[in-house]
Amino acid sequence: MSFLTRAYPRRRIGFTLIELLVVLAIIAVMIGLLLPAVQSVRVTAKRMQNLNNLKQLGLAVHQYASARGGRLPTFPYEQVPGSIVPSTVHMQLLPYVEQENLYRAYFRQGTPVTDSYVKVFRSPFDDTDWAYKSSLTSYAYNPHVISPFRRIEGITDGTTGTILFAERYAVCAGEAFQFHSPISYPYGSASSQRPTFAEFARGDYYPITSGVPPVSVASDRSVTFQVRPLAGECDPRQLSTGDPKGLPCAMADGSVRVVSRGVAPAAFWSAVTPDAGEVVPLD
Repeated sequence: MSFLTRAYPRRRIGFTLIELLVVLAIIAVMIGLLLPAVQSVRVTAKRMQNLNNLKQLGLAVHQYASARGGRLPTFPYEQVPGSIVPSTVHMQLLPYVEQENLYRAYFRQGTPVTDSYVKVFRSPFDDTDWAYKSSLTSYAYNPHVISPFRRIEGITDGTTGTILFAERYAVCAGEAFQFHSPISYPYGSASSQRPTFAEFARGDYYPITSGVPPVSVASDRSVTFQVRPLAGECDPRQLSTGDPKGLPCAMADGSVRVVSRGVAPAAFWSAVTPDAGEVVPLD
């Protein structure tokens, strides 16, 4: 062995097992720190898209009313030149969500739209089974507000605190909620094949108002809505959302908000009624 070899031993190349384990541990910690942040960004992006969809629906209702002397969409029929056609609220709003062609195809040409896809009618939080039909919607309308002969000025409780649309799983416990109205099965038909339309607080849980000052409660029990229910626990009679923060809603004044999952039942149901006179704030 030479003097140089003894004085300057050859440098080792590579990592020891201990060094490799330390590096892997550091990477694992970094991933653990980053994943919640990435997930939070994704949820925020979905929430913004969800509220944007609801915003468009709320504005569409106001545009519809402006074009018809203040009248809100009617259900279950739409008056078109020369006839009255079986319809739904969502179908009547099609021209105001950039779906004029689909509106014309149904109301003026009589073309079925049972397999039509409208992106603004679907929530990014809704991961339910869309395989039933494409003409489903994640947004249910409030029939206590959008009803025959109702006008915007008839919302005496205030448009800011009155819910117009709210999120609802398109498919819940095997029940599908559709935005379309097949010509052969209009609403009110005796046929067992009539689809389930996208509405809430009528025929399931609905508000009952009593007392002085008036207070509204659910007809069945003090329920509000479901937040991220499991597939086997989803109640098709209630509103439901995939947003962990709460229920995304379009209000009657055209604004949008996320109603906290901890909202008091009386406050929630007061926001469903448009003219019952409750004074319970939604916040």
